[in-house]
Amino acid sequence: MTPQLYTLTKAIRTFFVQHHTVIVVSAIGLLLSYATFTLYQITLGQPEPTNVPTSTIDKFDEDTVNKIKALRDSGNDKTTLKLPSPRPNPFVE
Repeated sequence: MTPQLYTLTKAIRTFFVQHHTVIVVSAIGLLLSYATFTLYQITLGQPEPTNVPTSTIDKFDEDTVNKIKALRDSGNDKTTLKLPSPRPNPFVE
């Protein structure tokens, strides 16, 4: 190693030993600001529209529709729903 190279490496090593805290904190700050900026840009982006089909049924069978309508006519059915009686409360005196 030449004396000039030795003094140069010694000067660089001394600089890093004295200022390593500032260098590390600055690097972490830059990385955090880059991550924040990237997340901000992602949230501003418009989502791409997807091609959603309006219906997955190409052809509906009319016989099936008639069978469903024949099961129960909602206009003529007047039955009421009977709920079971409530359970007695065991904590009532």
